[in-house]
Amino acid sequence: LRKAIATQKRIKRTLHGDRYILSKQAPLIEQDFRERGNWEAYEYLAPDRGQVSVFVFRCMSPESENRLLLKGLEADATYSIEYHSGRPGSEASGAQLMAEGIVCRLEDTRRADVLMLNRV
Repeated sequence: LRKAIATQKRIKRTLHGDRYILSKQAPLIEQDFRERGNWEAYEYLAPDRGQVSVFVFRCMSPESENRLLLKGLEADATYSIEYHSGRPGSEASGAQLMAEGIVCRLEDTRRADVLMLNRV
């Protein structure tokens, strides 16, 4: 719980800017209410675009990896990437993250992670 609260405090600014749906959105109304076999991802940008958070959910997808093409970043800026789960982070340019994307890996279904990006 402490870790979740710390992450929430770190990404709070991003929730006041732009929001992008990075994956195919599941239908909002499903007659049988079964869980979808897909991934979902939502990107939030701070108003100054210096901080980004990405919420990633692996629903019932059989694929353990999903490539996300981020949006709205500064192409010539470098972003440090951290994961709430503790997965090793990295750095990438905004242009690279928007053109090539970032691969998210979640070993099991019904799992989630939060990516935290900061402009360097």
